[in-house]
Amino acid sequence: MDDVHGPWPKPKKLSKGKVVYWTKDTTEGTTEYTRIFTVPCAYGVLAFNIGPAPQYAPYAYEIYQDAYAFSDNGGLCPLYPSWKASQTSDFVLWNPQTDANEHEVKLGDTEQLISTRVVQPPHSKANVAHGGDFVIMRKGNFYSPQYFRQLQEHVHSFPPDLLPGELERRLQEFGKIQD
Repeated sequence: MDDVHGPWPKPKKLSKGKVVYWTKDTTEGTTEYTRIFTVPCAYGVLAFNIGPAPQYAPYAYEIYQDAYAFSDNGGLCPLYPSWKASQTSDFVLWNPQTDANEHEVKLGDTEQLISTRVVQPPHSKANVAHGGDFVIMRKGNFYSPQYFRQLQEHVHSFPPDLLPGELERRLQEFGKIQD
């Protein structure tokens, strides 16, 4: 006779994270846009957009719409090896014409592009053509006001005439600084 108390298969630890985009039509006739992050237990997730800075700013790029979450599942990581976070809005969180609906995310200090959508507020610089949504999934509860200031200073140091792909490379330099 099998033991009803086990042995149970152990939950599988994640070796990477995931971002999935969803669109839902509401009963009010509007559209709701959601991105869902699947994150390993005891990891934090930071999502942010890089777009053109305000016209008055002495730098070319700014961080917009940053969001952070962390969970260690109440100390139950062996039983619950992952957790989910979501962002929902009434505006599109990705570029449906060019971006995939799903991304695997490497774990660590490296920022990864998850959407080519560029936030461009009114009265922002028009000469900045690069940017997008980025995500960091890093072990521990890593986000703080000091971390944000360091990231913001790094982004503010980018010149306005970046070539395609150079923005991502410069962001990876920030990950190396944090090691």
